[in-house]
Amino acid sequence: MRTLQIQNSILYVGESYRNLKKYVPDTQIILITDENVYADYGDFLADFDAIVIPTDFLANFDTIIIPTGEKIKTWKTVDFIINQLLERGADRSTFLVGFGGGVVTDITGFVASVFMRGLRFGFVATSLLAQVDASLGGKNGINFQQYKNMIGVFNSPEFVICDAELLKTLPSKELRSGFGEIIKHALIKDANLFDFLSENSARLQQLDNELMEKVIWEAIQVKAGIVEADWKEKGVRKQLNFGHTVGHAIENNSTFTHGEAVATGMFWAAKCSVKKGFLESGNLHKIKEILQDFQLPNTFEVELERLAKFIVKDKKKQGEAIDFVFLEKIGKAKVVSVSNIWGESHGESVGISIDGCPAGISLCEEDFATDLSRRKAGAKGTTPRVEEDKPELISGVFNRKTTGAPLTILFRNTNVRSKDYSKVLEQPRPGHADFVAEKKYFGHQDYRGGGHFSGRLTLALVAAGVVAKKIVSEVHITAQIESLKGQTNFEKVIDEAIANQDSVGGIVNCKAENLPVGWGEPFFDSIESVVSHLAFAVPAIKGIAFGSGFEATEMWGSEHNDALQNKEGKTNSNNSGGLNGGISNGNTLEFRVAVKPTSSISKVQHTLNVASGEVEELQVQGRHDACIALRVPVVIEAITAMALADFKLIRKTQL
Repeated sequence: MRTLQIQNSILYVGESYRNLKKYVPDTQIILITDENVYADYGDFLADFDAIVIPTDFLANFDTIIIPTGEKIKTWKTVDFIINQLLERGADRSTFLVGFGGGVVTDITGFVASVFMRGLRFGFVATSLLAQVDASLGGKNGINFQQYKNMIGVFNSPEFVICDAELLKTLPSKELRSGFGEIIKHALIKDANLFDFLSENSARLQQLDNELMEKVIWEAIQVKAGIVEADWKEKGVRKQLNFGHTVGHAIENNSTFTHGEAVATGMFWAAKCSVKKGFLESGNLHKIKEILQDFQLPNTFEVELERLAKFIVKDKKKQGEAIDFVFLEKIGKAKVVSVSNIWGESHGESVGISIDGCPAGISLCEEDFATDLSRRKAGAKGTTPRVEEDKPELISGVFNRKTTGAPLTILFRNTNVRSKDYSKVLEQPRPGHADFVAEKKYFGHQDYRGGGHFSGRLTLALVAAGVVAKKIVSEVHITAQIESLKGQTNFEKVIDEAIANQDSVGGIVNCKAENLPVGWGEPFFDSIESVVSHLAFAVPAIKGIAFGSGFEATEMWGSEHNDALQNKEGKTNSNNSGGLNGGISNGNTLEFRVAVKPTSSISKVQHTLNVASGEVEELQVQGRHDACIALRVPVVIEAITAMALADFKLIRKTQL
């Protein structure tokens, strides 16, 4: 037997489940198990008092049996168990034992954490998945609606018994599920374990006791090291989610077990790792091979939009992004924050998911009409590609009110002409992202209409801005064009651009009035930092300046200083743009952004043809804006509202 401590838990690997008596305290013991485990070990459990419990406290012992399967990880089951505990006279001295697989240990740990504000508890893990993953690390939870482990707590059992003998009654499907998690541990942290699994896959699947104890021990050590370094999943522990972001979505849309879904998610993540240049492509074959050796799937057939609906609600999201785990090599993972603005210009749809949106905000499709119309194409100087731009509120709204769950908004693309982009691959457009996207994504990018780099994606930002404006309704945010190509006669400049088959840029000024004093989180999350970060997420933005901006370099300090006029922070000038030290000072937040000319123009240009290696004539096809700046003001209002909404919610926690 080997022992290992993780936080407050002691793991006993190789200990017999029949020695449970050594680890429970002298108090009322209540076991929680499921129907399948009870069918296999009912004789032991029924005779538990005669085998392991001293006779002086036998009278209070009992077993609670729950149904089997992931579907029972619900409030309904929790209610049932709590009612059973009350009926059996449980109190704060009662000790719970979860005798089962991951579902049983999850529910037992959750109930123990919330019943009477906390009971002591331990686990006998009967499935391979529970022994190497589910029962370790202190995570206990239940599902909410169709979303996995959305409600839960961090709380460690006092002990976990991992007995390989218990695995002999497992269905093969459940064994595969556990092997999937062991392979995950090897992929993210232990290349030697990966090699051992590859070399011994046949004997392991025959449940060779010696080999099983070895791989269980090695897998547990991987998880233990990660959990000890990051108990509350703020950093390195996120690596344990490798394959889970997509895996959970697959699990909710298929008959796969958890391990099978995660295996498929791991292979998908490995392919993404290759695509993004993190992982050498040769490793992909090794990963596919080991999954096949352990009879685990690596493909799935689920509608992509259906998967996206679950992915954007993943519990591992942080604010506006999803933390996605990639592989750098076998045995080494990295966590990358992935934006949850999704879609491409000529794909099926574009959209956004907004996390952290307060519940109870009035919201319906009609609320988006005004701002979306300001971004809409069709006017002189804008693209003739006109889309309906009808928002679909996929989640996060019920009875015209936000629910507090992630808010997902989708827009369909219906007016596309992809044939106009047939030459982009051989002759990248000057000023566009065609060339760099080809290099970064190794030719896998969607180049049609600019793909993910298109201004079409600003539609999602405007939608988010509508919601954010409701959160900061006391702040009046406006943006307007200040100049086009350095001129204020906008119509003349646009006519000239159209006549010359060219394009123009401009400057957009944005103001946020009635902004309270004290918003902003220096140093790295100052108002300037966050607004700038969001501004440069808008295609075509090439510069930003707050207050007097670069003109401040031509002033004396006595000219630039904004002198206070009253206790509310009002100043006699606003050269600082309403900010001091990255914090709002009570004056109008004011900044300007530089919008470059549209890169796609009909005017003949000369640029490299990568196929021929020669500089050749190029006349861009397609439908494009002569002046994208005309549609930018409402986008800048949106990103400003998004930043300020976050600052307001943060500030509320400080008051």
